[in-house]
Amino acid sequence: MYFADSNKIMRPWTPVVATEKDNTCKVSVWGREYAVSNSCMLSSVISQGHELLAGPMRVVATENGKDVSFENAKCFLMDDVTPESAAFCCGAEAEDLLVNTTCKVEYDGLTSWTLTVVPQGLSVAAACGVKEDEVYSCNLTRFWLEIPLKTELFPYFTFAPVNKYRINGVEQEATTLTRCGLIDDHIELPFCFQLYLSGENTGLAFLCESNQGWQYDDMPIEIIRQGDVTLLRIRFLDNEPEIWRGIPEKDRLHMDPVTFKFAFMATPVKPLPADPYGERSLHIDCGHKVLSDYENYLFDNFVDTGEYTGIPPAGTAVEYDEITFDRIERLGVKVLYLHEKWNTIQNSPYITRQSADRLRKIVTEAHKRGIKVIPYFGYEISTIAPFWGEYGLEMGNKPAGDHRAGWHWYRQPPQRAYRVCYNDPRMRKLLVEGIRQLIEKFNFDGIYLDGTAYPAACANDRHGCGWRDSENKLHYTYPVFGIREVMRELYAIIDPRGGIINCHAGMVFNFAALSFYHSIWDGETIQIPFLNGLIHELPEGYMRAAFNFRSIGLPFYMLCYANAPKWDFKRALSSSLLLGLMPKPNNAGTPLEAMAKLWNILDYIPVERAQWHPFYENAGVISISNPKVKCSYYEYQDITGRTCRLIFCANTHDQDSEATITLRDKTLRVQHLFGKEIDVDANAIHVHYDNFDCSVFYVESEN
Repeated sequence: MYFADSNKIMRPWTPVVATEKDNTCKVSVWGREYAVSNSCMLSSVISQGHELLAGPMRVVATENGKDVSFENAKCFLMDDVTPESAAFCCGAEAEDLLVNTTCKVEYDGLTSWTLTVVPQGLSVAAACGVKEDEVYSCNLTRFWLEIPLKTELFPYFTFAPVNKYRINGVEQEATTLTRCGLIDDHIELPFCFQLYLSGENTGLAFLCESNQGWQYDDMPIEIIRQGDVTLLRIRFLDNEPEIWRGIPEKDRLHMDPVTFKFAFMATPVKPLPADPYGERSLHIDCGHKVLSDYENYLFDNFVDTGEYTGIPPAGTAVEYDEITFDRIERLGVKVLYLHEKWNTIQNSPYITRQSADRLRKIVTEAHKRGIKVIPYFGYEISTIAPFWGEYGLEMGNKPAGDHRAGWHWYRQPPQRAYRVCYNDPRMRKLLVEGIRQLIEKFNFDGIYLDGTAYPAACANDRHGCGWRDSENKLHYTYPVFGIREVMRELYAIIDPRGGIINCHAGMVFNFAALSFYHSIWDGETIQIPFLNGLIHELPEGYMRAAFNFRSIGLPFYMLCYANAPKWDFKRALSSSLLLGLMPKPNNAGTPLEAMAKLWNILDYIPVERAQWHPFYENAGVISISNPKVKCSYYEYQDITGRTCRLIFCANTHDQDSEATITLRDKTLRVQHLFGKEIDVDANAIHVHYDNFDCSVFYVESEN
């Protein structure tokens, strides 16, 4: 076990390298390089060898009624470069205005910016009367940041929080499904604390905790397709800064600076494990509820409720002649996730004696069997917690006196749990130090974080969140960077032990904190619309944009709360396999049996040496007669030179489908491995699928 300090560079990243030459500053981190050259913003962003920008980022403005760009830019590398970070500062000018920027680049690739616009003011010569002062109005009525991106690298967008937006002038409903998709000609977005534009292997995230100081007439963020260039536009000001209004012309050269803060993060944030399916896990009591205490559930004979297919009928169950611990070991589970019920006090790192006794028993038995144990933590503070009386709602995300319904749960034993804000340093310390002590005491193998990394809106001025406008109205902020500090400190505790930080964040990955996860578990956003009857087939654009884990650099597992027949583990399989994902079972019955088979199938090929081909990029190799049926596959060459493919095939609709799948290459061997049986006829494979059936089969072909 190595030692990690959250203030120092941690694995797997490499030290920051910074250079300065010919008015160009370059900062390199693992897999990426950022550069400013004769500019006050980034002129180059390279990720995995690909240049993401189609041209330099630029600040554009309207000054004294004329459209201007900022010229004569100078950039300077700061002297305090360390293995952990480097910084640079830049200045440029346009007639009577100056722009200054500062940027800090950290070793995981986060770049934090301040962008300031200010009147030029008096020179020393003018102030001393040596030179006559020029009279100017210094009127700024537009101030935008434009980021030109290479269209071919950015088919997808996703943003948060959920809100209405427009595509080609047509307003879109505010749902979790509509905030991810394929980029169209013109997208107009509201203020976003996070916007991620991505492709298959790389991406660029924009992050901002607050729209304080922004003044926009309509939606302030635009994505515009312009042929080979996709323009991301951030409209900070559509009119004169409020703090400059009404100032007499003779005093306008002395007006205060206007500053905006934000961040960019190029992805992937770290190397994706060669085998992204190595975490063979079971998550108990999440969706599928365990009625007894966990220790009783694990040490008693396993009872199958039939949640996978709806059989046996509701209200019946089948008892097996083996305890659950024996069963999950036999089926290959290597990681056991314990949901909330392990802990008497919701989301508390300080536990009762009953919880402690439970943990000792479970962890001891699991480790005997070579199974890691990962407990649940979340985003709440409970009214039963010993520290409630000291902190209470001070750590919450609502301002004092706001009694509207907030995010809170009724839990057993009787308690109420309220959402906390990890921008509160007391809550950060409480969580981090408490988890450190728990891991040292009980030898946990990591933590599962439910919503902890999600930067929920907070206006609790009791711990410094929120901001007030000129009319004293309180506005929400989003604790993007406070959560980053929590995750960084937790990573320093858990990663050296070879542990796991697994996050569930409602499809909002929080790119400022993303580096300090090990894996992601998510997917509620796709199953709830199925349950409500809003959709009847997999929404392709959403799925591709939302679950593109290769671009971010972390393994991703599909979540499934079975509710047959509208949503069950079969649908989770058909949804995830086509994207190269695996569900994480939350039921030790049929879902775990299915996953055990898939885990064995993944050992069938060397995934770490195989190339992934998603269903939307296999034209010419596989043709399918029915568009409702889709195939994705892993491909590699064996030692004989044959082309070997592990093919995932699924019906993406709630209606029955038949299809003929034709392979381009001459087929030498087809072996059915999983799911609905297939019929093979020469180079053609015939499938007869009920709704959301899927199959996995292995094909060897001649080159």
